[in-house]
Amino acid sequence: EKAGAKVTVIRKSDGPIGKVTGAQYSLAVVQAVQGEIDLRTLVPEGTPTGVPAGLLSNTSFLLHCSEEVWGALIMPALQARFSE
Repeated sequence: EKAGAKVTVIRKSDGPIGKVTGAQYSLAVVQAVQGEIDLRTLVPEGTPTGVPAGLLSNTSFLLHCSEEVWGALIMPALQARFSE
C-alpha cells in the first residue's frame, strides 16, 4: 500500500469471479478513509451484479469485478473520481 493511497486494487486469478473468468480485480478502501468512500457508487444504477455478471460488492469498502467490468465501468469511474 502506497502512502496516501485511498483505494487498493489487486488483480488475481482466484476468488469467485476469477475462478469463472480467469481474472478478478479486488478493490478495497484503506481503513483510514473507509467512512468517506463507498465503492458501490462507482457502479451505475441498474448494473447487474453477481458472479455471472462479474461484479460483487456487499459492503461499501470492498468490490470485486471481472476484467471486462474493470475496463468498462470501474477503472473509468475510479479515474473520474480521483483524478486531480
